[in-house]
Amino acid sequence: MPSKFVSTSLNSVGSISAIALQAVVGPYMWNSQWAVAVQRIAQGTPPLVVSSVKWLEDELELNALHNPGSRQGSGNEKAAVVQRAALSAALGGRVEVAAMGTISGVKATYLLAVAFLEIIRFSCNGGIVSTAPSNKSRSAFSCVFEYLLTPNLVPAVFQCLTAIVYRAFETAVAWLEELIDMELIESPGDRVSDIGQEADVRESVLSAHACFLIKNMSQKDEHVRDITVNLLTQLKERFSTVLWNSSCLDLLLISVHNELPSNHVNDPAWVATIRSLYQKIAREWITNALSYAPCTTQGLSTGKSLQGKCFARTQHASDVVSLLSEIRISSGKNDWTGIRTANIPAVIDSATAASGAKKEVSEGFILEVLSTAVVSATVKCNHAGEIAGMRRLYNSIGGFQMGISPLSSAFGFGPQQTNTEKESFNMVLLMKFVHLLQQFVGTAEKGLLVDKSLFRETCSQATALLLSHMDSDSKLNLEGFAQLLRLLCWCPAYISTPDAMETGIFIWTWLVSAAPSLGSLVLAELVDAWLWTIDTKRGLFASDMRFAGPAAKLRPHLVPGEPEMPPEKDPVEGLIAHRLWLGFFIDRFEVVRHDSIEQLLLLGRMLQGTMKKCKLGLQLLEDRVYRAALGWFAYAPDWYETNSKSFALSEAQSISIFVHYLLNDRLDGSADSSLKARGRESELSNMADLCHPVWGMMNNYTLGREKRKQLLLMLCQHEADRLEVWAQPINLKESTSSRSKISSDKWIEHVRTAFAVDPRIALSLTARFPTNSTVTAEVTQLVQTHILEIRTIPEALPFFVTPKAVEENSVLLQQLPHWASCSITQALEFLTPPYKGHLRVMAYVLRVLESYPPERVTFFMPQLVQALRYDEGKLVEGYLLGAARRSNIFAHILIWHLQGESCDQESGKEVAVPKSNSFQAMLPASLDFFDKVTSISGVLFPLPKEERRAGIRRELEKISVEGDDLYLPTAPNKIRRGSNDVKPQACIFKVGDDCRQDVLALQVIALLRDIFDAVGINLYLFPYGVLPTGPERGIIEVVPNTRSRNQMGETTDGGLYEIFQQDYGPVGSSSFEAAREMFMISSAGYAVASLLLQPKDRHNGNLLFDNQGRLVHIDFGFILETSPGEICDLKVRSSS
Repeated sequence: MPSKFVSTSLNSVGSISAIALQAVVGPYMWNSQWAVAVQRIAQGTPPLVVSSVKWLEDELELNALHNPGSRQGSGNEKAAVVQRAALSAALGGRVEVAAMGTISGVKATYLLAVAFLEIIRFSCNGGIVSTAPSNKSRSAFSCVFEYLLTPNLVPAVFQCLTAIVYRAFETAVAWLEELIDMELIESPGDRVSDIGQEADVRESVLSAHACFLIKNMSQKDEHVRDITVNLLTQLKERFSTVLWNSSCLDLLLISVHNELPSNHVNDPAWVATIRSLYQKIAREWITNALSYAPCTTQGLSTGKSLQGKCFARTQHASDVVSLLSEIRISSGKNDWTGIRTANIPAVIDSATAASGAKKEVSEGFILEVLSTAVVSATVKCNHAGEIAGMRRLYNSIGGFQMGISPLSSAFGFGPQQTNTEKESFNMVLLMKFVHLLQQFVGTAEKGLLVDKSLFRETCSQATALLLSHMDSDSKLNLEGFAQLLRLLCWCPAYISTPDAMETGIFIWTWLVSAAPSLGSLVLAELVDAWLWTIDTKRGLFASDMRFAGPAAKLRPHLVPGEPEMPPEKDPVEGLIAHRLWLGFFIDRFEVVRHDSIEQLLLLGRMLQGTMKKCKLGLQLLEDRVYRAALGWFAYAPDWYETNSKSFALSEAQSISIFVHYLLNDRLDGSADSSLKARGRESELSNMADLCHPVWGMMNNYTLGREKRKQLLLMLCQHEADRLEVWAQPINLKESTSSRSKISSDKWIEHVRTAFAVDPRIALSLTARFPTNSTVTAEVTQLVQTHILEIRTIPEALPFFVTPKAVEENSVLLQQLPHWASCSITQALEFLTPPYKGHLRVMAYVLRVLESYPPERVTFFMPQLVQALRYDEGKLVEGYLLGAARRSNIFAHILIWHLQGESCDQESGKEVAVPKSNSFQAMLPASLDFFDKVTSISGVLFPLPKEERRAGIRRELEKISVEGDDLYLPTAPNKIRRGSNDVKPQACIFKVGDDCRQDVLALQVIALLRDIFDAVGINLYLFPYGVLPTGPERGIIEVVPNTRSRNQMGETTDGGLYEIFQQDYGPVGSSSFEAAREMFMISSAGYAVASLLLQPKDRHNGNLLFDNQGRLVHIDFGFILETSPGEICDLKVRSSS
């Protein structure tokens, strides 16, 4: 018998793979016209179910009809073998021929006919058939499952029929996926409406199949139920958009405790099994939906609570409530495995906002679905009730007797306007809400604070009005409500605060959940608003963030640049608002990625606009994403200036998720496939020796792409580890130690790749891996090779301005006059002896110092005075004189430090400091006064201890102050004006010790304090004032409200624990615990300082405690390598 084959078109739709149609005979092939005709016939053909209990048992009669010669035996068996082989092929190999031994040729022919009928049925319209006479559409799964319900099926036949069900499912999936591929490949520019119609068709097909499978889970036969659950699970995995289908979710919740068929109610075991199955599937369904799109799922669950559909039609509402109460998502461990969208902290925060809840900043935050849904539904119902009540009042009194200006003239909505009561009411409220929202925008633009409660209430009421208008009309009057919708989308972007954005996400989720038809309109407005924030440089896209972050607080001492005053509005608020907004966009992407091409294109437009409007498709867009991610590492690693460790953990989690997606991003992924399909691969992948729009000049695009990916992976993993250590310093992460060690060659490749992308990334590698000599050596070589290209990067200085370069008078130093200014600490390093006062280096240092106001440089006056020792060209002297002319404070501090060096024979310098008239009048009196006071120590030294107090009083009475003005040398801002403004300041006038060591130690402590404050670490340090006023003499400020540990021991025989109880109350009291906390944060701060300074001589007299319990170290006469008794071996004294 000749074999006939399915046409090409049928193959592509039904995936039948050229199976021989043995039942079709004739001298022709099955062409496309025949295929279409057969599909139409298959659609209208009822299932080929034999109603007889003796299912096809009368084989002799059928055999006679099929093959009159088969009674002889041999011919019948040969035909059966051929039919079984064809059946196995038609089933895609799901059933082997050997397993069909009990199936006769007649049954094989029947099963083959069933297979072709159902596969062809599903290849047309994805398996949707119409039911006569109502012409109502239904899922074709109702046909294929009807075969499985036939009684008394032998195992082999049931296995084949099961395989037919799966083949039909595969055909439906192939049809749906081909529809999606066609939408993606074809240009959507001229066929947006067609794409929308195709999306609606796909959504209806998915909904019909899913709804049938949900209903079919209540079948009596266990095998049928298992097959149904399997297919439903596969459908959710292939097309996740079905998770947010309102009809499916509604039906599933109803089915949890729906009334079962009366003929099965008498079987309690079966009833319990079915209800348990529905509960399990419903729990998994909602959990999966939450894991991918928690915002949208929250909106749907709120809608179900609001509508009450899932409770009104069942007598077991409490059980449904119990089911929902078990479902929750958290910022920690969840019920799903792997990485999902809800693992992204920004998405979790957005989901919290969408539910109307308030997220508490904690590591174990949990969002309960039911409680938040009920609360949110109550709020929405109240606002909807307010609108409905106002409408009834309006109608009952016959409207408001006032002149209402036409909406078209007031807001430019268009000329048409009806006079019905309903539209008049809508117009009144519409004008009111538009006016209120515009007022909020105006308030925000003026920099004033927006009332967040009033803003939320107004937005919620306006949303309720818009949705009530949709409920009352079959079609929304977009011309009348366009501006209201636009303001609801734009107002949170204008205000740009976390509270406003939370309100925005709440109402946006409400809109797209209650009215899915508004999804594209809402998303279009939001994308426009997002791009507007880029153009206006707001929030995440602020053009200049120099005033924000830890680095800004450390300028110019440790970071280049002059500090700037922070703006009136905290820029961090804009960043957090954008973070919430981005979480909402990620949520919407998961919902629409397989459902709405129109909304997917809108999100693509947003991404392209964010990535500088790339125009060559997905590949270049991916390059922009990689470039932006690498750009994050163009700056030295920084810490978060926040006391919230959970926030640092959430940021580390975000980076870890990004790493996860990077690891799963194959180089031959979908983006490349789509490029190949469109013939664009050669534009990028084969690009060589050309200027790439993102990466610039390159030799091999594919190889460079892999290198950049590996570099980004390494940097992201390091950043995630760093943030986790920052948040949890005592927790050890096992995965860090399990990573393979990076070889030297790989490090060199990373450095070169980073330098090719952005030299700043390569320079930041040395800050991230300071002990890696391979990285430092390679960066040094690259900097010196490409020195002309990086003159704007001050961080590159240490890689070519070295003692060796100074010794050799390298030509590289000729670039210093053109180099960007560095920080003051970096500049002062070049004044040290290893640089030998090289003229080019000194000129650069002085140019850096001149770029800052003198008051900024006074902190480093001790180092500048010491630099005079090596100032052969008198450049430093010239700078000091010039700065003293510009600043009295600078001149004052310079003179006092020079006083401390006046008898130092090494310098031999005499610097005449110019003074202004006011300063000149004040200085002699201050010098004379403090010289006399300091000299008292020498007078008291030979006196017995009991006579010293009287001696001090006697010597002080001899001192008189000339004039009315007097200032404290350790604090120039503390000036005594006459006798009416006397502010006491306790000081120690010390003789016999070199106070310059104390100055150095307290400089380090002051810098540490600034660093702790900048990054938000709650540690305490107190750098009190010290100023040398001569050789081995100086003024030391007394730490206020303190006593030494030695003095504290005089009041009790106990230890510090008992002293704290005596001073602050019993253990557990608020005062005691507060003092203990203060003691811990101060002890930790000085532990860090002591690690760096290695102070000795730490007896009880050098340890002070203030009245809040804080520890303060004093007297740093022995630090670093100096020790009492000439002990200089740090290794021996490492425990000090």
